[in-house]
Amino acid sequence: MFTLPPPDVAAPGLMQMAEPDPGDSSRREYQRRLESLSPRQRQVLQGIVAGKLSKQIAWEIGLSGKTVEFHRKCLMERMQARNAMHLLRMAVSRSVDVADTLVA
Repeated sequence: MFTLPPPDVAAPGLMQMAEPDPGDSSRREYQRRLESLSPRQRQVLQGIVAGKLSKQIAWEIGLSGKTVEFHRKCLMERMQARNAMHLLRMAVSRSVDVADTLVA
């Protein structure tokens, strides 16, 4: 069975694989987008950042897998993420603010 490493282990490697470091204006924009998320989207993002699968997130917050997938889709659109790696990159680049913003 394949398991993802914890975010604190995976994040440095992911940061190197993703696009170059965004500037301050991009970080402010990422923060603005994070702040625009609904509480449920924040919970789903928190699970994604933790390396959890949609089914795991669904079980933990008491939703169906389809509902989590819907929130994930809306989250990707609202964050204007091209893919899951881009979403993770945005969240990791705002890690301090993500921890403050993503209180379940």
